[in-house]
Amino acid sequence: MMDVSTKYIDYIITKSGKAMVQIETSLKNAQIIVESWANKECLIEFGKKKKRSLNANNYYHSLLNKLGDCLNISKEELHLDMLKNYGQGEIVSVRSHVEVKGIFRYYEEIGSGKIGDNIFSHYKVFKGSSEMDSREMWVLIKGIESECIIQGIPILDDLKLQDLMKKWPA
Repeated sequence: MMDVSTKYIDYIITKSGKAMVQIETSLKNAQIIVESWANKECLIEFGKKKKRSLNANNYYHSLLNKLGDCLNISKEELHLDMLKNYGQGEIVSVRSHVEVKGIFRYYEEIGSGKIGDNIFSHYKVFKGSSEMDSREMWVLIKGIESECIIQGIPILDDLKLQDLMKKWPA
């Protein structure tokens, strides 16, 4: 099961009496939806996107900056490493001629394959912190905290972290 953020636009009734729903989403999410739904029936669950706590996100990015400075690694590179080590990901196959740089934000190529005359590249696509629920964000923060402890970077105690996480979506 994956979560993608969308916005309802409109719907129309077809001649056969079925409904076609139009949604708006990012190019990345559209690619994920199309590849997931291709020739399959899927269960769709609806819910409003909850506002997330900027405090928890700010805390994560503050630790990211401190750890990056300590290890002399760019924030972007370190963030991808944290997502790889502590985040959630999905395996996605895309025809090899498709440039995925604009479709996926956090990914790594993990292989390739051929079906008939089509060559596919396989990617592990990582969920960004802004797309994580509270459990996933907790794991990401605890992961970066463990890396910070090794480098002697101070972290919050668990009670303060729990307070920051209270506003994060479930």
